[in-house]
Amino acid sequence: MVEYRSKTSLAVAAMREMIIDGRVPAGERFDVRGIATELGMSITPVREALRILEAEGLVLYNEHRSISAMELTAEDAKELYMLRAFLESMATEIAAENLTDDDLKAIEAAQQEMIEAARSGDPTRASNANRNWHFAIYRAARTKFVEPFIIRLWNQFAWSTIWKVPGRLERSVTEHQAITAALLERDGARAARLMKEHIAAGQHAVVDRQENQES
Repeated sequence: MVEYRSKTSLAVAAMREMIIDGRVPAGERFDVRGIATELGMSITPVREALRILEAEGLVLYNEHRSISAMELTAEDAKELYMLRAFLESMATEIAAENLTDDDLKAIEAAQQEMIEAARSGDPTRASNANRNWHFAIYRAARTKFVEPFIIRLWNQFAWSTIWKVPGRLERSVTEHQAITAALLERDGARAARLMKEHIAAGQHAVVDRQENQES
């Protein structure tokens, strides 16, 4: 039983990463047998992992019982960004009151990684650095319920695609730098405001791209 649960957890993590990184495009059907072979496990834990990802809102079982990565419309994205702006700005303000030296080191390290990712033009590295930077802040808030809600919202996006918007990666680096500076000064109100503006800028980039694709 322990081994089965471990394999299911591994499958969940692997497939979640495939979706978030955009390796399984929205609307594309999952090849369950192919994934099981790739992960070196039986079909059973892969199917169980897909049920977990369905509960997270990352995959969709259609009427023919095939399974595909969830496809978000522009309107879906607007709603998710609205929730993100509220929760993440709040978490940022709370974090500013609780920051330790280790928290600040983690935030600055992730920001440096983001800068280097922008220089190299590596979208996967940028996505990882971006997530590490944001969640270094949200973990510092030390909330019981807020961070799990934020994680669920983040899990809806194929983050590698946002960097396909011209100039978005470079602008994100600049916005991160301003938020990091506010946190270093323990200015929670300014950091929260800047975080809300940062998320709004991301919303415009993503929604405009999706609306163009849908039209």
